[in-house]
Parts: sequence; C-alpha cells; structure tokens
Amino acid sequence: MINVSHLGMFFLIAARGAMAKAWAAVRENRLPLSPRWWRQALVLHWREARAAGSGGTSYDQWLTHHQPASGDVRGPHISVAALVDEPAHVDALIDSVIQQSFEDWDLWIVPVRWRDDYERIIERRPKDLRVRLVRTWVPPAGGGSVVLLDPHSLLAPGALARVSQTAQREPDAWIYTDDDLLDNDGRRSDPYFKGEFSPELALVDDYATRLAVAPRPAITQAGGLRPAYGTAQIYDLFLRMIESGVRVVHLAEVCCHRRAPVPAVFSEEHRQAAGESLARRGVPAAVVAGPRVQWRQADATGGVTIVIPTRDRVDLLRACIASLRQTVDMSRISLLIVDDRSQEAATADFLSEVERTIDRCRVLRPPAAGDAFSYSRLMNLAAREVETPLMLHLNNDVEATTPGWLDQMQGWLALPGVGVVGPKLLYPDGSIQHAGVMVMPGVFTPAHMFHRLPDDNPGYQRLPHRVRNVSAVTGACLLTRTALYREVGGFDEAHLPVQFNDVDYCLRVAARGERIVYEPAAVLRHRAGESRAGRHDYRETMSFLARYRDFADPYISPHVEPLSMLGAAPVLKTRGRAPLETSRANSRQ
Repeated sequence: MINVSHLGMFFLIAARGAMAKAWAAVRENRLPLSPRWWRQALVLHWREARAAGSGGTSYDQWLTHHQPASGDVRGPHISVAALVDEPAHVDALIDSVIQQSFEDWDLWIVPVRWRDDYERIIERRPKDLRVRLVRTWVPPAGGGSVVLLDPHSLLAPGALARVSQTAQREPDAWIYTDDDLLDNDGRRSDPYFKGEFSPELALVDDYATRLAVAPRPAITQAGGLRPAYGTAQIYDLFLRMIESGVRVVHLAEVCCHRRAPVPAVFSEEHRQAAGESLARRGVPAAVVAGPRVQWRQADATGGVTIVIPTRDRVDLLRACIASLRQTVDMSRISLLIVDDRSQEAATADFLSEVERTIDRCRVLRPPAAGDAFSYSRLMNLAAREVETPLMLHLNNDVEATTPGWLDQMQGWLALPGVGVVGPKLLYPDGSIQHAGVMVMPGVFTPAHMFHRLPDDNPGYQRLPHRVRNVSAVTGACLLTRTALYREVGGFDEAHLPVQFNDVDYCLRVAARGERIVYEPAAVLRHRAGESRAGRHDYRETMSFLARYRDFADPYISPHVEPLSMLGAAPVLKTRGRAPLETSRANSRQ
C-alpha cells in the first residue's frame, strides 16, 4: 500500500528537480525568463522525470496512446516491394507483412545481390501465394500504389492500413512516414518524428525512403528500380521522381521499423545517387562523406555584398573584418559598412582605414531618424545601395572561423526555389547559438533550435549538423538574393524595427514558395549580445504574434512538444491520439 506522505515527498522531489532543470536552462540562456516558457519547461522536465522513474521513456508512453488499427481493414489492393541485403532478414520481413491487419496485399522480395539462400528460406516457410521472390522487380502494369521498403526496414503494426488510407487521398504523391528502431528483443526506441518534406535534407538523409508509397504509373515512368544502386535503389528512384515533379507528402505516423543494428544509413551508393541527381539538374556540387553537399563553383550565382551594421565597438568590427580577410576571397565580394552614428574617434579612424585598404569597400552613413534604433531601417537603406545579385547580412559581433563558409552558403542559391540561407553559429564556448529558427506563435515566440547544445552533441537525429530546410534563420548572418529582398519589401520598419524582422522576412519569402536553408557546414562564431544589449519590446512581440498566430512550423512534427526541440532529444505529446495527418511541400528543387 502506498504511503500518502511518501507519495507527496516523491512529487515534491520530482517538482524540485524539474524546477532546477528549468532554472539551469534560463541561466544558460536556453529559455527566456517568461511565465509561459517556465510553465511548459516544468511540464516537459516533469514528464521526462516521470518516464525515467517508471523505467520507460516518453516514447513508451506515446506508444500506449497510439495503437494500430485492428479488426477488418479494407482498401484497394496494394503491392509491397521490399529490398533485402541479407537472407537472415527475410523471415522478419515476411512476418511484418503477414501480421498486418490489412490483408489485400502481395509482397515482392527483391535481393540487392542474389544468393541461393533466399530460395531455400522461401521454400521452408509455409506456402503463401502472396509472397514472391524475384531477381529484379518491374512494377506490373496498371494503377494503384506500391509500398517500397529499403533493406533495413520492417513494417510496423498497422502500417498498411494507414498508408492505404493516405494513398487513396493522395493517389499521385510520394508518401513517406515516420519510423523507429526495433532491437532484437522487440523493443522500440529512437523514433524519428519528421516534419514536412525538406528537399535539401533529402540530399544527405534517406529519411523519405525507408518506407514510401508511390503511384505505380509514376514508378514505371521514372524507370523503376536500378539494381546498380544496391541498397540505395529506392533512394535513387525517389530522386528521379521528384526531379520529374512528383509531389511529396508526409504521413505523420510510425509505419516503419529500422532494424537494429542499423548500418551506415547513407552509403557510398546513396552519395552517388544524390550527386548524380544534382548533376542532372546542372548544379555544380557533389555529395561527400559526412554526408554533406560540397559546392564546386559557388560564384556561379554572382557576386556578394556583405552588409555590416555597426555603432562604435570598433573592437568587434575589427575582429569581424579581420576574420573575413582570412576566410573569404575578398576579390569576389563587396563590403558595405552601415555606420549608425558612431561617436568614437577610433571608430572613425578604422572606417577610413578599411575604405582605403579594401577594394570595393564603402561606408554608408544614413541620416538620423530620431533617437530610436532600427535595425530594419539600416538594412533596408543598405539594400538600396547593393549592386550584386546577393547580399549577406552580417552582425559586427560575428567572426568567420574557417575558409569556404561563404561558398557553402552561396552554393545553395544555385538551386531554384532557395531564397535564404543561414549558417551554424556557435558561442565562444563552442555551444550552438543558431541551428535554424522554429516558429510556433501559438506556443511561444520564435526560438533557435538546439540552443546551447554542445556542438559535439549529435542532437536529435543529427539535425543540428545536417543541411535542412527551416522556417527561418537568424539575421546575424543571412544570405539572400538582393532582388528578392527588394521584391518582398525588405525588413518591416514600421512594426518590427529590432525584433523578429529576420524571422518575418523568412516567413514572407517562404509564403512566396521559396525555401529557407540552414547550412551547418558554414560555421561562424557569434558573440551574441555584445554589439547591443538585449532589448525586448512587447509591442514588437505582440505585433509578430498577431501576424502569425495561426502559423505552425511545418518542420516540427505534430507529435513533438515544440519547446523540447531546444534540447538534444524531443519530448512527445502523449495525451490522446494525434490525428492522422499529412503535410505537403513543393518538391521542386
């Protein structure tokens, strides 16, 4: 029998632990000091402590609320084409299909490399005419959908019922799902809850091809599976299909198990397929180990003007410009320094020096417009002076650390549909300051994902270290097309002179169908807050929240508590069953 006083003590200790964690997060600047954020942080830490105390995880709790459909599940016939790379994996694969509640299927087992062992395994199993072993797979003629499984995947319970329903609603789309890890003892862990399709992430991650559903005619039109690509055959097919304009849809359900132990998920064959996809599009880049996209001719997009606003603090500006000289080919850029009423003689001397010693460097001194500081106004005035196709917003408290960072950012703008690129920014202590911005106004103000996470921490699904699409990037280092900046009206001077103007700009660019890219291979150091002391204006905050009150970040899974994406691992929503959701994204790259 539970002693009430012991129970009360347990709750008190857990609450104190959650309070301590939340306070530590505030001290480390991972959370702003606001009641709403505090309340949510306490709830999340409490749930983590409760799950750990019961010997489970937040994913275990999530699974109890997300049971697969049972009973008689009907729908159009569906084919499953599954690659296998080891005979020992065949039994588990077949069992995962046979155990589905949806029964109108056939299974085509396609060995990556043929061995006679496959035939012996099929022969010793109970005969099932729906299961067929083939040396090569060609989709039968006709309509309908095909479920594609990569060699390291199994169907999760209820998967065929869920994907069948979505395929009926989206008959012409490539559909991908969430997945988790299944160990040899049948335990499920490490869920990968995905967001809306990210074309740039898809170049370095096979997340959209572990389990996929595709229309049979589109597979045939794209040329089907190509055995030369080995374990990456489905990934190669996917890239060819999206190049042809096939829409990509996300089904926010765990329909696939990654089989443990998982080998290197992005093999040489995957890199080859991604590199050839870029080549077919005429993009001067290769996919190298990491994996990451390495650009060959970043200057194909045209020149760049680096715009640096400053007011005194010549120590910061001197370090910023010195870092540019060490890491950037200065003959390929223009430099525009926006002097916001500096008063110190040392600043005037240094500005005269850089104008004299750096080619294509000039100092812009806008006329005063009252005493209030307006970052938006400074950047808009500078944009009128820019003569290059691209402009880079750069804070004076940012320092480049390694050569090639600007090429990595600039290269992405060679892809049609990319409008803004941002880098990874680190604090001087090596922790992450910026790895993309998430925007969930119904929950909290915009926030930097993985903020204060040590840079050597892999983070959730290695997302801090993978190029990907995000809703916004920080204006501390933001590269965009000059014409695009002017077309959308630049930063909002009237309502967002200081706060959230960068996020608002990215959201307006995204509303035009352009993508925002976070590039972690471009790494800079940010002495955040040293240029200007923190300033928060509730009027700007309320203006932003009112403008985007109905916006939900498409790159955050509906199953994840958004606030937890500030940390290394997500906390999951466990109350009730989230609706069967699909989200669309333009797959054109």
